Amino acid sequence: MKQIILKKIYLSIKHPGFHLLMGVGIILSILYVSLLRGKNKMAENLLSEKMDLVELKMSDFFSSVEKAFIISFKRGKSGGYQHLDLMALNMQFIPVLDGFDAISAVDLADDAGNDYMLKKTSDSYVNLITKEGCKSSKLQRFVYNNDLKLVNKDSIDLHYDPRLRPWFKGAIATKGDDVFWTQPYQFATSNVPGITISKSWTNGIGVKNVISFDVSILDISQFTSHMEISAHGKTFIVTEEGDFFGLPKDDRFRTEEDLLNYLLKDTDSLGIPEIVAAKKEIIRHPQRKDLYTFHFNREMYFLKVKPFEVGDNTFRICLLMPERDLTDDIQKIRWLVMLIIFVIAMMAILMARAYSSKRKANQLLSTQKQELEEKNKEIKDSIFYAKHLQQAILPSCSMIKNLFPQSFVLYKPRDIVSGDFYWKHSFERMVYFAVADCTGHGVPGAMVSVVCANALNRVIKEYGIIEPGKVLDHVKKYVVDAFSQSDEGVSDGMDVALCCIDLEINKLWYSGANNSLYRVSQMKNGNEIPIKSVSDSKRILYEYTATRQPIGKIDNTKSFETHEIELEKGDLIYLFSDGYADQFGGPKGKKYKSKPFKNFLLSISEKPMVEQKFLLENEFECWRGDEEQVDDVCILGVKI
Repeated sequence: MKQIILKKIYLSIKHPGFHLLMGVGIILSILYVSLLRGKNKMAENLLSEKMDLVELKMSDFFSSVEKAFIISFKRGKSGGYQHLDLMALNMQFIPVLDGFDAISAVDLADDAGNDYMLKKTSDSYVNLITKEGCKSSKLQRFVYNNDLKLVNKDSIDLHYDPRLRPWFKGAIATKGDDVFWTQPYQFATSNVPGITISKSWTNGIGVKNVISFDVSILDISQFTSHMEISAHGKTFIVTEEGDFFGLPKDDRFRTEEDLLNYLLKDTDSLGIPEIVAAKKEIIRHPQRKDLYTFHFNREMYFLKVKPFEVGDNTFRICLLMPERDLTDDIQKIRWLVMLIIFVIAMMAILMARAYSSKRKANQLLSTQKQELEEKNKEIKDSIFYAKHLQQAILPSCSMIKNLFPQSFVLYKPRDIVSGDFYWKHSFERMVYFAVADCTGHGVPGAMVSVVCANALNRVIKEYGIIEPGKVLDHVKKYVVDAFSQSDEGVSDGMDVALCCIDLEINKLWYSGANNSLYRVSQMKNGNEIPIKSVSDSKRILYEYTATRQPIGKIDNTKSFETHEIELEKGDLIYLFSDGYADQFGGPKGKKYKSKPFKNFLLSISEKPMVEQKFLLENEFECWRGDEEQVDDVCILGVKI
């Protein structure tokens, strides 16, 4: 018993699936240990990823403002704002205010103390105009609605000299292609926290001009206060003085007004103790570039700080996260890993039990498969031999060409052997030819075709019967007798179109058992077009209807009718089985049908016979598409 158990374990260990399971188990175990030991690395990776997002937001914010500013500056430097009246200046800058929510005001000032300001509120545009440093302490104010209609004009008591503003002084002092960014401050005219970008140029008469954009920093706080680092993590940005430039996530920040109340306030003012502790850690180690770790209220925190420069300003982007946000995830992963390891162990045990019985089943299946393959080969070999036998009773293409130089045979069995066959016989100036469709297809159809082809040969060669209708009468009797030897009452037989042609007088006699004959002739004046025929401007296709009964055993039998047809040079004769018209396909998966078949034959009737065969085969395959071939196909075409 012990040896049997050991053998089963050995066979299980040899199974490649067992190796795969063990490999996955080892990898998961290593992952579990790494999770327990790599909290700092996980925190570093997570905070670095979030830091990249904040940096990208800051870069996009300031670069988009700076690009718009440079365009306006270049327009001013080239004289684009000289000699413009107030409304014309407004039309230069309203698109800037409308296109950038962060830009709240535009200033144009000169070293004489003149200042043009346009700012945007929620429902209006406002101009504040200062003349020569506001000697009269009066600022002119123009208020426009959103349709740019003047709704108010007055003056306000405010001493405002642009030359004393930091953005003006900084722009005058900045040389070259650089722009000047002020430190963050409360805008004098709107009391909104922000930062100003400015740059100066000297016009053609030596007057120094300065253009500036006031940029609200509210958008930055809306981003940082909604950013998700972890369950309890926070993102905030501080100035060099330790004031909030971007506020952290907090339940007190529900509206824009809530954010404006704390922007550019000291970080201690918000009263979030872990942020106060983080600030102390930054002050203690101001140059640290790697991850900060510190303890607060018996809990470990991770802190990542990265400087971000705007002009002469250096802001600090801070990402803060408690250790419990990581350990909660690690705990979940630990239980998941333990569960997976348990499942793997159970699967390994089940595999050990199942592999032995599966191995025996595989051996049995292999033996059965080999036996089936051998039997299948024997059957296929027999069918291929039957194919050679069937081909022996079919006239070769060269024999058909000798009788009818302009002709073709399209022969497409559904299976290896076919129930359709074509046939010919000639003596003196008379030529017989036929296309037959025997009951069934594949091997059964092929067996019936041998009987029916032999019946045609015997009736014409042995009995010397000439008229096609009488030939079919005798063939029918021969076939019925051949299949009546047993008590089972076999009713197999064939549908056939049989023709006899006198090549010297161009006369054709036709008789059919369910299979019609098509003749294509030149259209002449006075031609009558029978109901089942089709025509175009040049040619007409006539259908000669077969007798509605098969060659085989049926009740109420009748004699087969013979049609006598006068032929003209250039006429075409088509004999066919029903496999072409019955093929399913096309966009809706329906049958091809006989009328489209007639129209297609008429459309290609002026082509050479070899080309007609190619076109018929191509049309069949295009119509069939991905559908299975449903029946054998045989078409014989002859041109007189």
